[in-house]
Amino acid sequence: MFRKETVTNSTLHFSSHHISNVKKAIPVGELLRVRRNCSDDNIFKQRSREMSDRLKKRGYSNKIIKKGRSRAFRTPGSDTLNSKRKANQEILTSRRAPNLRDMLVRSHFVKKKIKSIQSPISSIAPAGAVCLTHNIGFHTKHVPGVSNAAADALSFTVAEIQRISYSTTDPVLSDKIQFPSFYRTIPNEEAEIDGIVQILKHFGWKWVGLIISDDDTGYRAQERIRDTVFCPLPALSPASLNMDFRIFARYLAKSLIHYLLHLIHTDQVDMVPLMELNKYIRNLTFTTSTGDTVFFNDNGEPPSAFDIVKWFFLLNGRVMRQKIPTSQCNKPCSPGYRKSKIEGKPSCCYDCIKCADGEMSNTTDAAKCVRCSAYQKSNTERTECLLKPVNFLSYTDTMGGSFTSIALIFFITACTVLGIFVKYWDTPIVKGNNQNLSCLLLISLMLCFLCTLLFIGRPTQICCLLRQVTFGIVFTISVSSVLAKTLTVIIAFNATKPGSKLKKYVGTQLSIVLVIICTLGSIVISAVWMASHPPFFEADTFSETDTVILMCNEGSVSLFFCVIGYIGTLALLSFIAAFLAKDFPDRFNEAKNITFSMLVFCSVWVTFVPAYLSSKGSRMVAVEIFGILSSSAGLLGCIFVPKCYIIFFRSELNTRTF
Repeated sequence: MFRKETVTNSTLHFSSHHISNVKKAIPVGELLRVRRNCSDDNIFKQRSREMSDRLKKRGYSNKIIKKGRSRAFRTPGSDTLNSKRKANQEILTSRRAPNLRDMLVRSHFVKKKIKSIQSPISSIAPAGAVCLTHNIGFHTKHVPGVSNAAADALSFTVAEIQRISYSTTDPVLSDKIQFPSFYRTIPNEEAEIDGIVQILKHFGWKWVGLIISDDDTGYRAQERIRDTVFCPLPALSPASLNMDFRIFARYLAKSLIHYLLHLIHTDQVDMVPLMELNKYIRNLTFTTSTGDTVFFNDNGEPPSAFDIVKWFFLLNGRVMRQKIPTSQCNKPCSPGYRKSKIEGKPSCCYDCIKCADGEMSNTTDAAKCVRCSAYQKSNTERTECLLKPVNFLSYTDTMGGSFTSIALIFFITACTVLGIFVKYWDTPIVKGNNQNLSCLLLISLMLCFLCTLLFIGRPTQICCLLRQVTFGIVFTISVSSVLAKTLTVIIAFNATKPGSKLKKYVGTQLSIVLVIICTLGSIVISAVWMASHPPFFEADTFSETDTVILMCNEGSVSLFFCVIGYIGTLALLSFIAAFLAKDFPDRFNEAKNITFSMLVFCSVWVTFVPAYLSSKGSRMVAVEIFGILSSSAGLLGCIFVPKCYIIFFRSELNTRTF
């Protein structure tokens, strides 16, 4: 007889090609089975409606279903066992049903069901009545429970008897509507098959030999495993094997019945209706002598729990089980370590290697370490990835705060000197040193001190674009102003000679034009730099393993050093011109002061190049800030401090007669 594996498809569909009489008899048989399982008429009405709905879904007409319900209502529950026997006999003798082998086998189990009840009862008490103390009696038609190993689902619907099976794994029996009084001490086969499939998938096994029993359970397991992960190959020949691996499940079933009897005994109950025993069994929880806790879920099954064990069959007939030990010859690798195979030894033997810096593992027996992202680093234990601290020259750092304070002090000093020059604008010493160029030089030095603040703090794209351009142009103005002052002294001295043609160049116009031309050169270089390879913000994660360096990438190092080289060229020309004019007899000749200032300037920037190239991160920025501050302070100190000294402390020298 055709049957499906699931509960919803357990009834033959009316559209199948089976014999018409067989299909028409199915609703009658199903409804009679419901009648046999329900001693209460109200319960029977409810369950017969549920069965009718199920039959409609399987294609049976209302007429056939109504006929089956009518017959089931007319048949008393006590007559269903005898009618079942008669139906089985008709099937066995029928010549028109040659394809009903499965039905005949199932009928055989049903036919012997009454006799099978007596066997488990006799293991508890003598045949006949079960008589216990405290006036608790159970006659053979009111037994509390039966434990057996029958493997057929239909065999459990013969009578309203609580059945506790230690071997039946058919998933159909989990349906509490059809089998309200069935319990088992092993999970249904679907949980076991799913566990096997998970093991096969986990280890990636490709070639697997499957040994199955020659029954419905074995074939269901074969189909499920094959459809899930495997392609079938020719099987081995069938073989006979008589082994009983249900020892522990049988022990649980017997323990459960004994415990159930004890529970009823302690409740001082004289007679217990069979259907009310479900209340005791479903709420039952007890611990066996082996320490296992037994209870049932809503489907009348124990919780699914599988383990790998080894069975030893002893010579005295006893069976001993032993749990398989862990396949390891060393302790598991802790988090922060990875496994490293030992050459020449089995795969279960390995060394534990600590994860390298920048890697982590947070699981036991990790096959490999996981590398942290570029913005993360591993902790000391190598068990997690932490965000790397960022590195940049901050205002809150000691170095950043010091540079900020120094820059502001020099800026205030330059402002003070400019105020002094404005106050003593008409004095000989201010007039003799080219008032306009001196003011332009002081303003450019003030801007040089302030531009260092663009190098301090968290870099941004705007700061990266402005700071080098601002530094280059402002510094060019300062150095070109010094060069113009030196050339002005040389032209003024040579113009006093008879017949000199330099008299027409004496004045401020030439010096201003020279400053503008020199500044335009710096602007052109900066424009080419910004157009071709502009600076940009960058997070450097490679220079230092433990920090992320926030920096401004100059875009083109060549163009950056072109700006430095251009400023250095102007400074070198100023140094040469001042050195040639240092012996001129003018009392306000500042060529000597310019010579010293250019000597300081050139010394600073010559040492800047190797120091800058060998530095990284905030130290590289600090080197450039130091170069700007020291060279600007050299110009301010060497050129303007002597003049302020004369103004305040040697005022007798600040006269036209002197």
